[in-house]
Amino acid sequence: MKIACDATLYRQLNATVGQRPRGRQPYGSRWSALHGEAYRMWLSSGDEPAETPAFGMRALMVLEDDDDKAGAACAQLWRLALRHLTWREVDVLRFRYIHDLTLKETGARMLVTQERVRQIEVKALGVLQRLANRHVNP
Repeated sequence: MKIACDATLYRQLNATVGQRPRGRQPYGSRWSALHGEAYRMWLSSGDEPAETPAFGMRALMVLEDDDDKAGAACAQLWRLALRHLTWREVDVLRFRYIHDLTLKETGARMLVTQERVRQIEVKALGVLQRLANRHVNP
């Protein structure tokens, strides 16, 4: 399975700056502009969730252009992110940004409060922000 993170996708994700953020968002990096539709597009731009055997977490894999060096770098970043996100964080991002569920609906599915869902979401977005700061155009 391949991962799509070429320059075009990156430009599309950054083009969402004008959208209204949902809840708290990480600020101070390129990823700070990526919310709402951008995360949905990024997370859902590929196949069904796949098992990552090393960590047993459900991961979302997306397509990649073989010839694109940026795609390979972003594929590496995505694999790195999967190592740092727990299954709960992956599920919260999937429910919130792919399925567009509210905090309350997500909490009901995961059997936690909506405040806990918000906390998990903020933590997961923070992990993605730190990884992007470290590994995207250092």
